[in-house]
Amino acid sequence: EKMMDIWLDTAEIMEIERCLSFITGVTTNPTILLKSGCKDFEQHIKKICQILNQRYGDRAKVSVELTETLGGAMIVEAEKYSNWSKNIIIKVPMTEIGLSIIPTISDFVDVNCTACMTRGQVLLAAHAGAKYISLFWNRIADAFVDPIDVVNSSSHALIDEEGIQSAKIVVGSIRTVRDVFDILTKTVADIITIPPQFLP
Repeated sequence: EKMMDIWLDTAEIMEIERCLSFITGVTTNPTILLKSGCKDFEQHIKKICQILNQRYGDRAKVSVELTETLGGAMIVEAEKYSNWSKNIIIKVPMTEIGLSIIPTISDFVDVNCTACMTRGQVLLAAHAGAKYISLFWNRIADAFVDPIDVVNSSSHALIDEEGIQSAKIVVGSIRTVRDVFDILTKTVADIITIPPQFLP
């Protein structure tokens, strides 16, 4: 039985330092960064990477979201961010453009394909070359689909005949402590990313 990694859904330096004993990664996005009072995006991300790296080395992952919306610009942006730290993985949206640029970006940095809702999307992202694939727990539930089933069937779908798993499943979009409990105890996800206020 593998143990699920815990990432923190925040850009707050103090929260990250407080939880450093049990988290191996951090998920950021522009909204989270804005809320954390981040003045200098590059310095802030580098600081998060440095804190995590000191404890976990290269194993620590910091997910950084692209803000550009056109393919070429997104690739350039991904390249810029990936040079900041070897702990950075690039968050690419599950969209037509997102899927089309994953093969290029994954040549130089690990990709986290985000905002996935179905097993089909997970498979498309994995085929495109994403190493991490984020399923949005509550958005799946909002569509009246059982998120436990989506996470588990997606996870199994990524395992080949040799038992090798092509990508890691990250579960995000958490709204309650109960969500955290359900994900930890009822799914075979690889990683759960938790907003600090919902830590059990």
